[in-house]
Amino acid sequence: MARDRLGVELVRIRVWTALLPRAHSLLFSVVLSSLPGFLPNFPSMTVAPKPTIGELEAGYSGCCKALRLLIREGRSLEAIKRTVAWDRLSLLHSCLPTRYKAPDYLYALLKREVTEAV
Repeated sequence: MARDRLGVELVRIRVWTALLPRAHSLLFSVVLSSLPGFLPNFPSMTVAPKPTIGELEAGYSGCCKALRLLIREGRSLEAIKRTVAWDRLSLLHSCLPTRYKAPDYLYALLKREVTEAV
């Protein structure tokens, strides 16, 4: 059986926490994780690395395509503003405003293009 530095059988602890009610199990996990070296430190999954300018420029056509598809689906502007494509287009525009148009302007262009095609 796997043992940590304190000599506690990890398998037995996993089974024990599975048998406890949810709240007690969470408390038990917090107490155990406060012991140094007891649980491994996992990297945080909440923060994604910011893309570089090169990555933004490489993904520009994909973001425009995603914006066009969202408009064709009939999504509202508020829903589109919550997408990754919108964030990347606005970041690219704020970094290089002379080379890339604002996402609001692109939205208006693509919206007109989609409505004219229908």
